[in-house]
Amino acid sequence: MNMAKRRKAIENRVTRIKQYLFDNMRHAGRQKVECPYFNIAIRNHPPPCRSMTHGRFQPNSCASLNPPAG
Repeated sequence: MNMAKRRKAIENRVTRIKQYLFDNMRHAGRQKVECPYFNIAIRNHPPPCRSMTHGRFQPNSCASLNPPAG
């Protein structure tokens, strides 16, 4: 197996494990898992704001965006 295929297989495995953990934490109703070796938490990130006008970023254009409640 060449290195590119091996890397892709490892990346896919990481993605599947993260999704498995996320799904099971949500199913169990847990937002956070703490232990002596690691901490895991589900976070709600708002979507990135990318508002450009004539090549300049408009910082106040994102002020009206609110993350969904829930």
